[in-house]
Amino acid sequence: ADHRESLEKLVASRTESLNLSQSELERANARLQAAISSTKNGFLVEDLEGGVSVVNGLFLSLIGSDPDQNSHVSADEILSAFEQPGGITPAMAEDWRNRRAESGVIDHEAVLSLPEKRVLQVYSAPIRDRRGNLIGRVWSLQDLTEQRQLEEGLRQSQKMEAVGQLAGGIAHDFNNLLAGVLGNLALVKMDLG
Repeated sequence: ADHRESLEKLVASRTESLNLSQSELERANARLQAAISSTKNGFLVEDLEGGVSVVNGLFLSLIGSDPDQNSHVSADEILSAFEQPGGITPAMAEDWRNRRAESGVIDHEAVLSLPEKRVLQVYSAPIRDRRGNLIGRVWSLQDLTEQRQLEEGLRQSQKMEAVGQLAGGIAHDFNNLLAGVLGNLALVKMDLG
């Protein structure tokens, strides 16, 4: 009976320990989900089979998918989204597929035209566990659209400023020539007068 009682205490102790571990894991998972959902970048983790294990709504909306689909998108669909007209070239798509298959890193700026034109910095890298075993791949999308529009606006204003300076310089030179012509005309008028 004594032996049975000590076994029951051991089982109760282990059960309590497992419940605490489970509870801690759930809290850590909730914190991780909250962090991923609140980041400014689109974020997705694919498993070894190309399925999606973690994704935030921003990632889905940036590639033109419905954020309510959540994990119904596959990693192959991600690549397909970038291959739409106005997206990456077939050669770049092939390079991305090769890097993905060979556990390489993808780090490129790409344009997506659906649903609207977006300039995205695409970063993808393999994920490994502590032993170095491949366990999946992470994808991160940073929306550079507004930054590129501001840069284009700055370039346009710099061009306009350069044209304005050129026009001002030409007007100044023309004014100098005109002053010389008017001066000579005044002398001719005085001689005739």
